[in-house]
Amino acid sequence: MNRLERFCKSERFLHWMIAAAVAVFATTGWFIWRHEDDWEINGINVISQSHVILGGLLLVLGVVGYLLLRRRSIPFAKARFSLGQRVGLGVTQLAMSVLVLSGATFYFRQALELSKPARKMVMQVHLYGAVALLLFVVVHLAMVLLMPKNRGILAGMLTGTIDRKVAVRVSSRWVAFLEGSLPQRATPASRSDG
Repeated sequence: MNRLERFCKSERFLHWMIAAAVAVFATTGWFIWRHEDDWEINGINVISQSHVILGGLLLVLGVVGYLLLRRRSIPFAKARFSLGQRVGLGVTQLAMSVLVLSGATFYFRQALELSKPARKMVMQVHLYGAVALLLFVVVHLAMVLLMPKNRGILAGMLTGTIDRKVAVRVSSRWVAFLEGSLPQRATPASRSDG
């Protein structure tokens, strides 16, 4: 067993869709923050509307991803990741939740009858959530591309499989589970699709 499956097609698809959405979010958000978002087509502000539509798409991707991956049988799913990777994922999920909720609150500010101070607070929360997410992205890329321990791990997100030696470096516990030297514990991620 020289190569091990690390990510299924749906995990990889969701990862790259979310990565693309975050890249466009960051770009459109930058223009909005700098008040350079006045590009209109037929009276529609393209930058602001793209930002809002992507927010809805990100919410849908998150829900669909959660449901799809929850149903898929991924043996020892959590063991694939180090503690740092799990913390990073948690920070990302929290930041995205804050961004979606604060963005939706700001979008519906008139219906919610938010006061000017409340609107300002919501925008600050949105900005801080965006900064937290972008910091995570920078750290994530640096860890994947620059750390010797992680050399070869990018292949997992590109092809779905990684070399066994790389897998052992990243999570020897996961490899031990896969090879049967550690017993499997019953977890929601290890249930069959039934």
